[in-house]
Amino acid sequence: FQSCLARHPYMGVPALLWAELTAEQVERLEAAATREEVRGVLAELCTSEAKHPQRREILLELYFNLLHFSRQRRFGTEKTSVLFALFKQTHEEMVDLFLTAQQTWAFFKALLLAHAVQRPPYSVGVFSLEDVKAVADYALDHYFRHFGLFRYAFTMKHQKSAAGGVEAAHESAS
Repeated sequence: FQSCLARHPYMGVPALLWAELTAEQVERLEAAATREEVRGVLAELCTSEAKHPQRREILLELYFNLLHFSRQRRFGTEKTSVLFALFKQTHEEMVDLFLTAQQTWAFFKALLLAHAVQRPPYSVGVFSLEDVKAVADYALDHYFRHFGLFRYAFTMKHQKSAAGGVEAAHESAS
């Protein structure tokens, strides 16, 4: 996970505010009233997994639930943008580098904590201490609890064999 951490010139942590969702995109998501509307907006914004429909559906469900959590916590536009980027970049780093659960958790915590303390230019205080605890608990319950499934779905290449079984092999940089 050092590749992503090396992007920030001071702490090695990238700034996540507006990195994945702009203020306008967050407002569009917040304005969506139904599950279908939210998923529709998310589908427009998340086109990277278009060639893998099952992976795309998993990500849409992950992001939908994340936005639901954000609404429950009454996060504003900035917090929602950082929260979304935090999960998206953590997941992408796990997939790209085939990180273990412990490495992924360390990466996640580094990003989260870098957005909990106001120390420009080293870190930006978007989340309060209470927010940090809630986001960490949410991550443990909704991402890391199912980490093996996410890792399998996004880092394994599935092929049917002639015998009718399913074979799985590590897929590098999918």
